[in-house]
Amino acid sequence: MWDKKFQPSIKQVRKFIAEEMGAPDAPVDTAVVPSTLQGLLPLACQFGIGDDPVREIAIDMMSVEFVRWAAREVLSRAPQIHEWAASGDWNYSKSAFVALLQGFSPYGMLLGCEIERSTASPEEVESVLLEFLDLEDGNFS
Repeated sequence: MWDKKFQPSIKQVRKFIAEEMGAPDAPVDTAVVPSTLQGLLPLACQFGIGDDPVREIAIDMMSVEFVRWAAREVLSRAPQIHEWAASGDWNYSKSAFVALLQGFSPYGMLLGCEIERSTASPEEVESVLLEFLDLEDGNFS
């Protein structure tokens, strides 16, 4: 589960998604989600939206810190998401997890392997990323 400091942004995201999609989150049947993916349920419900532009805007509304954390959480379970998605019948829950993976994958490429191997301090890495992405306020929007 995400840190409580992200709650104000999550509330804004939920409002935005409700306005755009008619519901504040993705329909996920928790009973069909494998135990290995249960920890991602809050993220899947919130950001596992099938509408690519809406999902992208929702993620962009969150802070760099949140996106970094979420991308690592999601991408660390990518093999389990792929395995589950490829097994059995397709359903809305699988769709939400695949959309979640699609949503955070681009950020994972920016924030993942290359940064993990970097010798720069976290502050230097974030500064370079923000400059590279042309961000002034620390958000991906």
